[in-house]
Order: sequence, then structure tokens, then C-alpha cells
Amino acid sequence: MYSEPHGASFPMDEHAASLIVLHEFAEPFGGNGSAAYGDHHFEYMRRD
Repeated sequence: MYSEPHGASFPMDEHAASLIVLHEFAEPFGGNGSAAYGDHHFEYMRRD
């Protein structure tokens, strides 16, 4: 899902990252994935 540039989880610049809202859930999470590489601009994403 995140491997698609300009996709919902792969912002290409600070403006695109600023449109993403991060939500924290205090619940267990299980997933299957691989390591992500690159700058994902987390510092520009909004937190709820």
C-alpha cells in the first residue's frame, strides 16, 4: 500500500504529508510487512 508514490500512505513532499492526519490507537496491532526506506515526511503530518 505505501509503495505507490503520491498514494495515501506515500507523500512525496511536505505539502502532501501535511494533508495526512495520524491517529493513535491504544490497541494491539498485528501486521505483516517489510522495512520501509526513504523520507516519509512524518514531521509534517498532523496528529489528531
